[in-house]
Amino acid sequence: SSEPPTQSKWKEGSAKYNKDMRLISYAQHPNTFDTNLMDAPCKAPLPCCCTCLLTPCCGIPMCYWRMKALEAYGQGMSDYTCTQEMEYDCCCFKPGRMGDKGSMACLLLEGFCCPVMGMSFTRLYIMEKQNIRPDPVDFQLIAFSNCVQILACICQILAIFIDSLEACADLLSVIADLITLTVTGCMGAQIALQIENDNKAVGQVQVAVPVGGGAPAVAIKGGAPAEPAKMER
Repeated sequence: SSEPPTQSKWKEGSAKYNKDMRLISYAQHPNTFDTNLMDAPCKAPLPCCCTCLLTPCCGIPMCYWRMKALEAYGQGMSDYTCTQEMEYDCCCFKPGRMGDKGSMACLLLEGFCCPVMGMSFTRLYIMEKQNIRPDPVDFQLIAFSNCVQILACICQILAIFIDSLEACADLLSVIADLITLTVTGCMGAQIALQIENDNKAVGQVQVAVPVGGGAPAVAIKGGAPAEPAKMER
């Protein structure tokens, strides 16, 4: 299906339910990504390749794109929290309440331990800040990647008991990882294009001269018109 979920499986009012509904509410957002995951690699091949190839090595792409997103849509690293508080609390893991806020060390640790999930959280952060709704194509690609990973996991478990499945399970795991890394590269390209286009939009300054003369009014695209510029006499 190309449709995102519409309800949470958790008990209404619980912390997990609230986090689920926070993500589900994105479907009501009015905006869309400038480029979907399928088209992003062709429009931004370098970010796509770098994200795809470097993610399994060190997780640096996740750290880089999270910082770029925080700078573009927030107050930089001061707005950082682990997973941007989008993951469920679990035991001592409590994003935003465990000394992680604004921590570069935590960002690097998140990139090293969860390089792919971290990219997803960065993408969700942009969707929240820019009121972007899920794209049907994006949802299908991500869901397909997740399904192949689940299938590979099931085959690895079966291979423990059935020796003849070991080679098949290993092959499927490699295929699943390649698909996941490809989708992650697409996310890197999509994020790069979105940040670039949004920065251009903010930087576009329009100067309008009122009829009959007077001082020019300066307006920034996407925001309210600024006060007329004062002219020295």
